[in-house]
Amino acid sequence: MFRDPTAVRGFGLVIFIVAVVLTATSVRAQSNARPLPVQVVAGDLILRQSVFARQSEGRVYFPLRAMADALDFVIEVEPDNAFAEGWFLAKDRTVSFDAKAGEIVREGKRFEVGRDAFLTDQLATRGELYVARQALNKAWPVDLQVDMAQLRVSVNPAEPLPVQKQREREERRERLLSRRGPPEKDLEPVSVPYETWSDPAVDLNSEVSVDQGRTVANHEIDWSQDLLGMSSSGRVRLRTDSTREVTDARLTFRRSDIVEPLPFGVEDVQFGDVSRRALTRVGGLGRGRGITISGFPLERAEQFDTTTVEGNAPTGFEAELYRNGQLLEFQRIGDDGRYEFENVPLLFGNNRLRVVLYGPQGQKRERVRSINTSRALARPGQTIARASLVDVGSDFIPVGEETREDRAGLSATGIVAHGFSKRLSGFGAFTSVPTREGTRQYAVGGVNAALGGATAQVRALASPQGGFGADVQALRRIGPVRTNMQLGYFSGLESPDLGFDDNATELDAELTTNTPIDFGFTRMNLGVSSRFNRDRGGSTRLSVQSTQRLRIDRLRISNSLDRNLGDNDTGQVDGNLSLSRRFRPIGVRAGVDYALPLAANNARLNLRYDHGRNFSLGVDVRQSFQNDEFTGQADITRRFGPVLLSGTAGWNEDDGISVGLRLNVGFGPTGHGGYEVAEEGVSNDGAVAAEVFLDDDNDGEPDADERRLKGVRFSGDPSATEPTDADGTATLRGFNTLDDQAITIRTRSLRNPFWLPKHEGYRVVPRAGRTPKLTIPVNRTGAVDGTVRIAESEEPIPGIPLKLVDPNGDTVATTTSSYGGFFAFDRLRYGDYELRLGDTDAWTLVQPVELSVDHGSPVASRQTVLVNRASGDGG
Repeated sequence: MFRDPTAVRGFGLVIFIVAVVLTATSVRAQSNARPLPVQVVAGDLILRQSVFARQSEGRVYFPLRAMADALDFVIEVEPDNAFAEGWFLAKDRTVSFDAKAGEIVREGKRFEVGRDAFLTDQLATRGELYVARQALNKAWPVDLQVDMAQLRVSVNPAEPLPVQKQREREERRERLLSRRGPPEKDLEPVSVPYETWSDPAVDLNSEVSVDQGRTVANHEIDWSQDLLGMSSSGRVRLRTDSTREVTDARLTFRRSDIVEPLPFGVEDVQFGDVSRRALTRVGGLGRGRGITISGFPLERAEQFDTTTVEGNAPTGFEAELYRNGQLLEFQRIGDDGRYEFENVPLLFGNNRLRVVLYGPQGQKRERVRSINTSRALARPGQTIARASLVDVGSDFIPVGEETREDRAGLSATGIVAHGFSKRLSGFGAFTSVPTREGTRQYAVGGVNAALGGATAQVRALASPQGGFGADVQALRRIGPVRTNMQLGYFSGLESPDLGFDDNATELDAELTTNTPIDFGFTRMNLGVSSRFNRDRGGSTRLSVQSTQRLRIDRLRISNSLDRNLGDNDTGQVDGNLSLSRRFRPIGVRAGVDYALPLAANNARLNLRYDHGRNFSLGVDVRQSFQNDEFTGQADITRRFGPVLLSGTAGWNEDDGISVGLRLNVGFGPTGHGGYEVAEEGVSNDGAVAAEVFLDDDNDGEPDADERRLKGVRFSGDPSATEPTDADGTATLRGFNTLDDQAITIRTRSLRNPFWLPKHEGYRVVPRAGRTPKLTIPVNRTGAVDGTVRIAESEEPIPGIPLKLVDPNGDTVATTTSSYGGFFAFDRLRYGDYELRLGDTDAWTLVQPVELSVDHGSPVASRQTVLVNRASGDGG
C-alpha cells in the first residue's frame, strides 16, 4: 500500500503515538478508578453484604471472581494473560473473558465489548479482573442494575440462580421442620413483666340502624391491658333505642408462665369470665365466672384427640376454622362476641388450627394455634395438673341477661398427668358437672402412649351415681393417610355427652381418615369419617361423612357429604359446599347447604369489590329455602386511615328495609408515650414499639446526639409493619399473643450497607394490651485485610482457609486467601478478634493474629498471617 519508506516510517510513528496515548488514557482511567462498596441482592435475597466495585468515567466495574462467587458461578482467572474462563448454571454453558482482545465468548457466541470494558490493574497483585456492568450482562444471563443512592446492585436473572433454588429448598425444609417447632436462633431475649397498670388497647365497633322508623344503636367496646399484675381483657355491649342498657359485660384476668415464671410448675392461670374444660365423654364447653389453674403447656393437647378453639370477635363477623388448611366449620358471631368450636378432632402429629375472621366491611383477620399430638401428656418424671371451678351460666360482672340453661350451675374439674417415659404417661381426673338431671360426678383414669407413628389412649370412666365405661382411642399415620380410631363401651353410664335414660350411649365406634391426594396441577385433601352408635334402648345409628378440599389457582372449594343410616335412616344425604375466589378486584365467597337428591336448604353469597385499599363495595345475600326467607345487605365502605366507616342498607321479609352506619376503629398505645388511632383489632393482638438509633459510642444506649434512623423495616410476624419515622420509632401491630416471636431488622432497609444491628434480633412474647419498647442500637462496622504468607520464605500464598473468632470462641466470618495471598473481612461489628486457620489439615498456623476493630480504628489493615506446611504433606 505504501511504497515510500518515509511514509511507512511516518505511519508507524502515528500508530505508536496513538497506542501510547490510548495506553496512557487507559492507565490514567484505571488509576483514577475509585472504590465503590456495594451490596448485591436478588429480589429479597442478599447475595453479598459488600463487594468492592470500582467506578471510572461514569462506568461501574465489578470484580469478576467476587461476583461469580456471589452468583454461585464458576470462574478461573489467568492474571498473566488478562483472561478468565468458566461456566454458569451448568458445566456445558461456558463463558470466557479476554481483556486484551476486548471480547467475551458466551456459549460459543462472540461479543465485542472493547478493552475499556475491563480494568486489569488489580490482576498482578490480587488476581482480580474488573468487568464493566454492561459486559457482565452480556456474559451471564443476568441484568445488573446499580442504585447509587442505596449503594446496591440488583441482580435480575433470566433464569433462577443456584442460590435462589437453594433458598426455595431451604424454605420448604423450614416449613416441614416448623411442624416440630421453630429453629433455635441467636436472639436477644426481651423481658416484658406484668405491670400493675398499662395503657389499654381499645376497639370500638358501633352500628346505628333505622328500621321501620325505629332507631337502634349497638356499641361494642373491647379492651385489654395489664392490670394488678395480670393481663386483663374486657368487653361491654351497649344497646340504645327507646331505652339504654348494657346487654353484655365480660372481664377476664390471665397470667402465663411463658411471660413471667409462676410457682409450683403452673403454666397458666385465668379467673373472671372463663371457660370450663370438661372431659371427653362427660361434658361439653361451658362458660361462666370462675378460675382455672393449669400446668399443661399451651401447645400441648389436653383431651388427646379433640380440643376446643374459642376467642373474641365483633358481632356480625364470620369465623372459619381450618385444620392444616382444611375447612372444618364456620360460625356467625352473635351478640356475645364469641366464637366457640367444640370437640375439634385432632390428627396425629402437628395440628395447625387457624381461625379466619371475616368482617361485614371486608375485614379479614387470622389467629393461629398449634397442637402436637405425637407425644405423651407429660415429660418423663414430670407431674402436671389442671383444675377449674366455674359457675356455668353466671357472669363475673352481673350485667345484662345471664345464661341460665339446664347445664348451668357450679362445675369443678381436676386432672393430673404423670410422665413415665418419653412415650408413656398416665392420668386421672375427677369432675362435677351440672346437667339437666342435676349435678353429677365422674372419675376418669388411663394411660397415653406414643409409639412410632401412632399415639393411643386407654381410659376407664365411672360415676358415683352409677355406671361405668371404657374406651380406647388411637391416632396413626399410614403413609400419607392420617387415621383416628375410637371404640367405647358404657354400662349404665350417663352424661351430657353420652346422653340419659334410653338415649344414653352403650356402644360406639368411630374411624376417621384424612388423605392428601396430589394431581400434579393441584392437591386435594380427602377426609372420611364413619361413626356407629347403639344406645341403651337398642337403637342404632351409623353416620358417614366425607369432606373434600381443593384449590385450583385462586379458587378454593370445600365440600362435605353426610349420610345417616340405621334406625334413623331417611335415605337423605346432607351436604355443604363452600367456595371462595378472587377475581381482582372482586372477591367472592359462597356456600350452600343441600340434600341429595338435589334440594337446597340454605344458600349464601358474599361479593366485595375493592378499589384500592381505602374503598370497597359489598353485597351479602342469604336465602333459606326451608322457611322461604330472604335477607340481603349491601354496604359502601370507606377507610379514612385506620378508621373504617360504612353506609349499609338491608332487607328481610319480617322487618322490610333498613339503613344504617357502621364505625370500626382502634386506639392503641404507641409505646413511645401517647396513643395513636389504629385499625380495629388492637385489643386482641400483640404490639411492640421500636426505636432504632446509630450507636456511635457502642454503649447500647441512645444518647441525645446520636442519630435516629428513618425508614428501617422489620421482619417478624406482625400483620401491620410500618417503617420507622423521622424519630427512628415505629409501632408494630398484629402479633400472635402468648407465643415466642422473633423480631429482626431487615438489614437491606438500612441506608448504609456498612451498618449492622448490634444484635441479630430479639425474642419477645407479645400479649394483648401491652406494648413493650425495644431500643435497637445499630453499629457502624469495620474491616480486616491482609496477606497469608509462608513463614520461611514470606511468599504470599492463595487458597488458605481463614476464620475470624470472637472472645467467646464463636466464628463470626470465614474466607479463603485469593491471588497474592490477599484476604479481607468486612461488615465486622466492633470488638476484639483472633485470626485463625479454617478447616485444613495441610497447613499449620504459626500463631493466631490478635486484632481490634473499634470506633477509633474501624479498619485493621495489612495483617500478616504466617503458616507452615503440615508435616507429612507432600505438596
